[in-house]
Amino acid sequence: MTISRSFITGIFVMMVFTSGCWQGFKLALEKPLWTDEIYSQLSSVQGKSWSEIWTGKIKEGNNSPIFYSVQKLICAVTGWHSDFLWQKQERRDRVVMRFAPVVCMSAGLAIIVGYFTAVYSMIGGLVAFVLCVTSFMVWTFWAEARPYAMMFTMSAIQALLIFQYYRKENVRVLWGLGVVNIVLAFLSSLSVIQIFASGLVIALKGCCRIWLLALTVGIPLAIAFFYYSRADHYSFWFASHGLPLSLIKANMSSERLVAFFVIPCLIWVWDRRSGASGTPAFLSLVVWAWLTFLGYCLLLGVLWIKQNPPEGFEISNRYFMTLTSVGIVAVAAGIMELLQRPRSVLAVCMVWGVILLVIAPRLVKTLHWMGL
Repeated sequence: MTISRSFITGIFVMMVFTSGCWQGFKLALEKPLWTDEIYSQLSSVQGKSWSEIWTGKIKEGNNSPIFYSVQKLICAVTGWHSDFLWQKQERRDRVVMRFAPVVCMSAGLAIIVGYFTAVYSMIGGLVAFVLCVTSFMVWTFWAEARPYAMMFTMSAIQALLIFQYYRKENVRVLWGLGVVNIVLAFLSSLSVIQIFASGLVIALKGCCRIWLLALTVGIPLAIAFFYYSRADHYSFWFASHGLPLSLIKANMSSERLVAFFVIPCLIWVWDRRSGASGTPAFLSLVVWAWLTFLGYCLLLGVLWIKQNPPEGFEISNRYFMTLTSVGIVAVAAGIMELLQRPRSVLAVCMVWGVILLVIAPRLVKTLHWMGL
């Protein structure tokens, strides 16, 4: 009996999700809860009613309600409550508080791997998997009771939907993108950058239906701006170890950052020289990814100009968690598109050399993150 490709893909995805949960809960038990997690739980989850959460009355820089609502729901379902996290922590405290982030990050990894396995091949899934597990920020926020795992997953889904829309030109994909954009708007005010970029690439595609753009982009932008207007606005500053480039490189390592820009250019040159029609879906994904990257760089520039050291809060790499998702999806797609081009043995070897330069340097660090 022949085993179908969809069956193999399903098994692979379940293995990634299951192993992800196992590794995530292992990290959740090993890492002590730290200041931000405890503050959010006591002040913004237990200390707020549902109405206060959804009307933006949270005393944090990011007051978007979804993360706090999920945490509050989990506490209600499990019957868990603690007012003594500053004094002591138990194993159950860590598991309950970090349950949603662990499951969310594991699901994000499985979705990325499943998509590339289904669209390309098992090699595509493996490439995406390696890029995921060699990402510093994935390990840092895999098990932390903060919204960053959700930001990673939803940003990855957003990128995959944009890629899928250009591949299939199916308007129904836009409805899915609209839902994801709304979730992102309820998750982080900084999502305005990638939501706005998604609107630009949709318009470039030729979608001129004002009502559709309003639903998929306009409403999410309005939601994000609403919560931003209700949030407490703090001063920020850059520490010596947190300069703009180092914050970006925490989300996109040096070799991945180079691949993020170089691989699309290689593909474009290759297609021009060979007279091929090219891959508009991939190039459109790249346009969105580059626009999103540029948007976050501009944000860093504004923060750099307006910083007031040492007042307020230190700028952290976790604010730019979206760039981790953008880098994984764009580079994985670039690698797989590049693999489809060469015909000679020499060209194939050169392409694999480029791929190894992208994925190999962080494999040893990954084993260290795994505790091996």
